[in-house]
Amino acid sequence: MLVSFDGSVGRVAYGLNGTYSSGIRKITDKHKLISQAGLFCIFNDSYIQYTITQYATGTNIKHAGAAVENLYMPYCESIFLSLQKEIEPIFALMKQTKTESHVLSKYRDFLLPLLMNNQVEALE
Repeated sequence: MLVSFDGSVGRVAYGLNGTYSSGIRKITDKHKLISQAGLFCIFNDSYIQYTITQYATGTNIKHAGAAVENLYMPYCESIFLSLQKEIEPIFALMKQTKTESHVLSKYRDFLLPLLMNNQVEALE
């Protein structure tokens, strides 16, 4: 789970492999109570997004690193964990769909130039 604090501040990304920088932060729960699905919901919450945006400074590229120290969201652990159980299957489906879409995009990018150059024919 990654959240951008530079450039497109507040943007949440999931299901990615690769690296991140000081402007893109990896979000985890130190106590291992909150799953990626829960973190996704928390960081897409309108209040959290508002807080990140409020601490964004800069004219050309926004920087919201100061928001990290000011992100607070009170919650009832039992209610949140119950909600988390409900959203985890939905989040798993979101990740699966994202992966499938990525694979299909690779196939498209490979096959489209071949089709345009008449190197392959479309099936009817």
